Amino acid sequence: MNLFTVGTRRDIDKWPLRDRRKDPDKLDLIHFGLFNPYIVGKIINAVRILDELAEKTSSKQEYINYKGISIRRLLLKTTIRYYDTALKVYIGNEISRRIESLNRNSSISDLKSMLSSSGKAGRGKWLDICGLLTPAEQIDELVKSIKTGEIGTTAALEAKLKLFYLDYNNYSWAWCSELIENQTKHKPENLPVDVIIQIISDWKTNTVKLNNMILKDAEKEFGPTSRFGFGIDGNIETRNNDFNAVRGTFYENKFVTGLLKESKNTEEKADSLINILSGLK
Repeated sequence: MNLFTVGTRRDIDKWPLRDRRKDPDKLDLIHFGLFNPYIVGKIINAVRILDELAEKTSSKQEYINYKGISIRRLLLKTTIRYYDTALKVYIGNEISRRIESLNRNSSISDLKSMLSSSGKAGRGKWLDICGLLTPAEQIDELVKSIKTGEIGTTAALEAKLKLFYLDYNNYSWAWCSELIENQTKHKPENLPVDVIIQIISDWKTNTVKLNNMILKDAEKEFGPTSRFGFGIDGNIETRNNDFNAVRGTFYENKFVTGLLKESKNTEEKADSLINILSGLK
């Protein structure tokens, strides 16, 4: 449920802005994005668990218990749909970034080249190493290199970790490519144009849906219960005026306007890509 809260989204925007390091040689290697192979891998695992619970639970049972958590049975399918929203946003984000340079002069060959992945490095389990998101396989190899003495200094260790950091986009696309292949039975570079159009359309729809759910949660910060203590010596109008003077209004809020702008930009980018892709058929 944290995926749809204003707090989670605000944190995603907040931490990169608080990173004010000026030195280009950054010793802390941090990836800030919300949807990435590490998080999405957990989402896929959660969907698998929820599917199993839904299949095994009797329709007469109102609640189920899983590792100390009580879950209403009727919410199992609902939560799977919530996770499906996140998956469609993630895959759409990845594909739209890969093909954003597509234009009217592009060919099917250009599209295939944009969607191809180099090698399998990045597939499988991912780890969060103090903010550095990287494939577990790479960390396993790193540990072996330290044990054998191939990496024997902190400078060599730092250099290797920085390579993991710089190769993030290649690793993450390899991971996403495998996910797409598992879902569609096609490698991304072999996806039919109609399928790519559907992925982009789903990305647009679900990004706006996700943002609207977050905005709905944000409205609580401007509701009656958030106005307690304002205009304490006056009537309701005085309270509201005091609140607006201090907190502002919902549609003037920087976070709200930013999220609305993001939804609009996503719609425009998706529509543009769909128009271009339609011309490639």
